[in-house]
Amino acid sequence: MLLRTTVEIEFVDTTFNTVTFKRSDGVSRTVAVESPEGREFIKGLKKGDHVEIAYTEAFAIEVKPAG
Repeated sequence: MLLRTTVEIEFVDTTFNTVTFKRSDGVSRTVAVESPEGREFIKGLKKGDHVEIAYTEAFAIEVKPAG
């Protein structure tokens, strides 16, 4: 499932190509930026910027026989 949300940039590290952002629920995440286009994009970001992101969320289920 593809989800979209707006986040607030907290920190950009262009040396290690990571971005730390805060979601609307207050949770902060740091993610690695892998694509060359993404790495170029983060060079223009600064603390306090608001950016719309798209991401996928997954979960796992284990099914065992009863018994």
